[in-house]
Amino acid sequence: MIALSAVGAVETAYLTYAKLFDAPVACPTNGCESVLASPYAQLFGLPLPLFGFLAYAAVGGLAAVAASQAKAGLSSDSRQPVLTALTAGVAALGTTSAVLMTILQTRLGGTPCAWCYLSATLSATLVVTLLSTFSGKQLKDSALGGAGAALATAALLFVGMPAGSSGSVYIDDDFQLEYKRPVVTTESSDRAVALAARLDAAGARMYGAFWCSHCYDQKQEFGSQAMADFPYVECFPNGWKKGEKMSPLCDTAGVQAFPTWVIGGKKIEGELTLTELEKELDKAAAAAQTEVAAVAP
Repeated sequence: MIALSAVGAVETAYLTYAKLFDAPVACPTNGCESVLASPYAQLFGLPLPLFGFLAYAAVGGLAAVAASQAKAGLSSDSRQPVLTALTAGVAALGTTSAVLMTILQTRLGGTPCAWCYLSATLSATLVVTLLSTFSGKQLKDSALGGAGAALATAALLFVGMPAGSSGSVYIDDDFQLEYKRPVVTTESSDRAVALAARLDAAGARMYGAFWCSHCYDQKQEFGSQAMADFPYVECFPNGWKKGEKMSPLCDTAGVQAFPTWVIGGKKIEGELTLTELEKELDKAAAAAQTEVAAVAP
């Protein structure tokens, strides 16, 4: 837990610096700076990562004290106040990550934010680590403190975030996402390269948005080399802001979710595996052959 907390503290310290000094953020996806610039990246007027840094530092410190007490042979009762405080800190981090990931998906359109995902992963791992290392009695004795911390954290987020961030869907009029092509980093298999070319030759298309994490995951499954023939259509080539309309190609295709595949005239929403795409291509080819046979003299 000490190592996890240290990573979280370093991450949130870096993001706090970037927020305070408007510095560029190193990010493998294209949504980190947009999220950090949004109204949801502050609490009571202060950078939200600052509170994350304090929480990670506190959890790390408490974990170190708990480990020291256990090594010194202190009784469970003597260690309980520290364990309860540690549980409260982990619960606060877990609650914050759950709320922020919900906001990311429902209020910010699923903007791909690598730093957000890292923090959520660290918080979730801390929760799992605590649950797996504490004894049944320690968990029982710490449960009230953890529940109280979770409720208090949720209340603070509700009160401290900008108006509307915890109620109905709210998007600041000034919030916008500048278009940035996501960089595909995975290596392509021969199968993926061949499939991308086959999809393109068949007239298949994948409609998506540059900020869509599922679209990015689909591209990552194909890999960078396959992108040369990958039949992708960007629905927001000019970026996104409130009131921005999709490109005519996406509008004509009736796109309502990202990603949307159109293969042989069939519209399929969501990510597909390579095997599923191959099967859809086979079905489309078979249907085309049937149509040709039906009109042949």
